[in-house]
Amino acid sequence: MSREFIGRESELSRLRAALERSAAGAPQTVLLGGEAGVGKSRLIEEFARRSGARLAIGSCIEVGGDGVPYAAFTGALRSLDEAHLITCDGWERDELARLLPEFGAAPPARIDDQFARARLFEAVRAVLVGAAAEQPLILLLDDLHWADRATRDLFGYLARVLRNDRVLLIGTYRDDELHRGHPLRPLVAELARVRDVERIDLCRFNRQESTLHLAALLSTPVTEEVLEDIYCRAEGNAFFTEELACSLESGDEDELSWTLHDLFLARVERLPEPTTALLRLICCAYQPTHTPLIARLAGLDESELAERLRPAFDAHILTGDCVEDAFRFRHALMRAVLREDLLPGERARICRRLGEILEEAPELVGDDAREVQSAHYWYRANQPDKALAASLRAAKVANARFAFADELAMLERALELWSAVPHDPGNPADEIYWMYRASLAAGRAGASERGLSFAEAGLAAIDQRERPTLAAHLYDQRAMHRAHLGHIEYEDWYRAVELLPADRYPAKRAFVLARLASKLCINGRMSEALAVATEARDLSVRFADQEDRVLALSAYASALFHAGDWEQGLALQHAARNEARAIGKTPTLLSRTDIFISDELYKVGRYAEAAGIAESALGTVSASNRSQRGLLRNNIAEPLIAAGCWQEAEQQIDADLDHSLPGIQDPSLLRLRALLQIARGELDAAERSLRNVVQRRHAQGADEELQHRIPDHTALVLLATARGRIDEARASVHAVLDAGVGEGFEWWCWDLLRAAAVAEAELGDEGPGSTVGLLREAAEKLPRRAPIHELYAALVEAELDRAAADWAGLAERAELIGAPVYLRAQLRLRQAAVGLGTPGRRQEAAEAAREAREAAVRLGATALLAEIDELARSARLMSVVPAVQSPKAQTAPQLTVRETDVLRLVAEGLSNGQVGARLYISTKTVSVHVSNILAKLGVSSRTEAAAVAHRDHLLDDVA
Repeated sequence: MSREFIGRESELSRLRAALERSAAGAPQTVLLGGEAGVGKSRLIEEFARRSGARLAIGSCIEVGGDGVPYAAFTGALRSLDEAHLITCDGWERDELARLLPEFGAAPPARIDDQFARARLFEAVRAVLVGAAAEQPLILLLDDLHWADRATRDLFGYLARVLRNDRVLLIGTYRDDELHRGHPLRPLVAELARVRDVERIDLCRFNRQESTLHLAALLSTPVTEEVLEDIYCRAEGNAFFTEELACSLESGDEDELSWTLHDLFLARVERLPEPTTALLRLICCAYQPTHTPLIARLAGLDESELAERLRPAFDAHILTGDCVEDAFRFRHALMRAVLREDLLPGERARICRRLGEILEEAPELVGDDAREVQSAHYWYRANQPDKALAASLRAAKVANARFAFADELAMLERALELWSAVPHDPGNPADEIYWMYRASLAAGRAGASERGLSFAEAGLAAIDQRERPTLAAHLYDQRAMHRAHLGHIEYEDWYRAVELLPADRYPAKRAFVLARLASKLCINGRMSEALAVATEARDLSVRFADQEDRVLALSAYASALFHAGDWEQGLALQHAARNEARAIGKTPTLLSRTDIFISDELYKVGRYAEAAGIAESALGTVSASNRSQRGLLRNNIAEPLIAAGCWQEAEQQIDADLDHSLPGIQDPSLLRLRALLQIARGELDAAERSLRNVVQRRHAQGADEELQHRIPDHTALVLLATARGRIDEARASVHAVLDAGVGEGFEWWCWDLLRAAAVAEAELGDEGPGSTVGLLREAAEKLPRRAPIHELYAALVEAELDRAAADWAGLAERAELIGAPVYLRAQLRLRQAAVGLGTPGRRQEAAEAAREAREAAVRLGATALLAEIDELARSARLMSVVPAVQSPKAQTAPQLTVRETDVLRLVAEGLSNGQVGARLYISTKTVSVHVSNILAKLGVSSRTEAAAVAHRDHLLDDVA
């Protein structure tokens, strides 16, 4: 390998720029792609050498799918620990123990703790931030195309959440291996859409660079013919060029006609026989390979092993690894060629011996990798009994590290091997039990279809009367997977409850009931939810542990709230919160109750309290739980929008949307952004946002939940109204109401009814497509639980019969109960418009218009502001519009300002009565203005006046 670095100045410049931005506090991630052997690792080594930044390296290793969870991150973290850069303690150090066993025993996690992995990820982030406190840090994850699912997830997480942390995250991968189904491909595509992620594609050397590379590799000059031959063979690939140059240096020019496969073998065969024999052993071992393990495999002491391997290091076939006392093949292609060249059965014999060594001396491999390696060796050795046992142990280790995809892979292998191994028929941990565990792991890994398959297979095989608790768990799993796939069915949960009678399994029954109550609640089956939650609460008080009692009480409080007794429901939710706080370190329980409380306060119109509760909770969980942080940001932003604090709300929305957080809240935050965009008149942007919302909801299987479906359709109605598309607005109304008004609709549906009523008032007609009747019927049936509901009910009727509406009274009522600020501004505008058309109410109208305008300006509600200003100009309420906003009105030649206004509307085809209504003047006054216009323009009819106005462009620049 040449010590001289050739070319790549453009790539080095981009990496330096990324590091500089990172050092300045800007988030930076680089994805470096290129084919095998093109020089990715060499480029990063040179960049790190020149940069002077702190470097932590972790490598992903190709092991036939049996990856050690987080192996690359474990290596990088160990290097930071050896440099005394891991200084955290408390919960962060506890979580890191899952990756670094030397930190002690990791705390146990509840099986239903859906945020446990988020805490582990946040602990890793905290370590990286701490390591970069004094000097910028480069974290390199090499060969991501071999990364296990856990490593990919953590890399993607860090790429999204590292902000102002002086950490440059770099991942290298072989782009020529990213076939259509490759698991890295979706991550690369997803990260390409994240801001501050830069993708660099490393190309092959051109002819000039290849010539320089060869000159640096060869000790003596060669002819142009040889240079051309090597360039044509290697096609600019740096590694292939080195291999061909090595063959040339050996003195056998005939080898230039060989395939690269043959060249690699020839290089190995030129080594001493003892070295070659060792390489054939090493190619079967996990990489990086530890010296003590190979010494024992070869029957040598470590000094003898080092002496025999020295020729392989000198020939650049092996290289040292960042892990102490370990080595690896310099290029995976060399290892693959050697492995393919082994005789039939030879690899199995070597793997069997490696498995035996790990049994005899498990200390030769670290705790984090031992079980996975053992499972791999016994599987390759065709020893199903030992492979099964090791796979189950490896699955347990992966579960403890929240590497659920790796746990699933190990359990799938165990189930594959199950029938080949005899079993004790009395062991409860039988095949059906492991099907349940595989279903559970699949769900936590986001593979609901696989999880559903395992749950169904387990239910098909189990004797439910003999094993009711396991059958109940399988039904619970099947119901959860179906729900995640968008098919909410309650029969499985009810069947699980039947299998868990209260006198035998009270705690398990309470747990399943609490989960069922939550699902019923969010899908509008409030009566059922309350009944189920009541039993769950009663059982949990007597039999469940403290955490399950809090969960059951919280579920009961939520059901009680949504069933109509919202004051008592809120009080009990606060009680659940107090119990969660009393337990101690229960981050998910405490924030869960805060999420419920803030959401419920918003629903009853107590916006300031709702935002305050959520914001307070955010301060306690943001350091350890970014998933719940998204929920809390939603619960801050939504009431802030209602309270008129749009800028602050947008900051909350953008904070998590910029992180591209996974989970159900991403579409909800997008919907809130769309509402602000509609109010500001940014309709194209709003349309893009809502299209994204619909797509994501469907992909998550959440588009049928009331808490999402109704608000999403409300936003679609608002957008359709702003666009003037009544048919689209009506389609959203039908999508929600055609099946009737269901239980729980009142908590989300009043907004929809009011928005749809506005659409009908402004765009609709009384034809067969009208939804007026449907809206009135729904408003009649919809319960009115809180004062805000009573207001909306009155507003629906007012919009459907604007002529009879008391807009001044409604505006005062809205002010009295603290309705959303934007709604209050809209009502003041309605009041002003009606007042201008009513004798003696002009002053009242002007005051209402001023109030509406002040609110619109404060909010930044561009569309509403334009409507208010148009009203003020048309009615000549010059005191409403500031002077800076009201330049002297432009007029058509010879016409007054008011005559110009009249001519503009006459040219639009309006009658005298319509012109008067628009300008808030009498029809008689309009007639006088029209007569003056005809005389000044020298025409005899309104039609001629309009024609002259268009012909002579009299109104082109008239406001």
